[in-house]
Amino acid sequence: MTQIRPKQTLSNIWQRYEQTLKLLLDTLNQLAQKQKEIIKERLHVNTINLAGDQADQYEKRIKELEKQIEDLLSKESITNLGPKSSKKETNETSYEATVQKRFTKLMKEVKAGRLDINTLTPQDQLVIRQMLENE
Repeated sequence: MTQIRPKQTLSNIWQRYEQTLKLLLDTLNQLAQKQKEIIKERLHVNTINLAGDQADQYEKRIKELEKQIEDLLSKESITNLGPKSSKKETNETSYEATVQKRFTKLMKEVKAGRLDINTLTPQDQLVIRQMLENE
């Protein structure tokens, strides 16, 4: 009699497990169907039926906007052919001084332990290591 009860309990557990799996499968199928419905709703485009004059006005406006876009794109492509001119001109000495100042600051931060050298770009790491060796 002690063997019958565990067998019944185990059978009962398997039946419940089977029911749970069936419910989960049914829910999964419903979710898959809902996704298809959502996708169909997103793809659905509303059309507007306009009266004759109103439709003509909208078509004219659309054509004007398309022409403006084409004009802007053609102007942009023409103006972007050459290098950009800058009002602020930097000479080589001021640029070199700025770069030297930047790397000196980075080296001090690495020395103080406030900055991990591995967080820098490989090029910056190389420059900082050379500066530390020369120091």
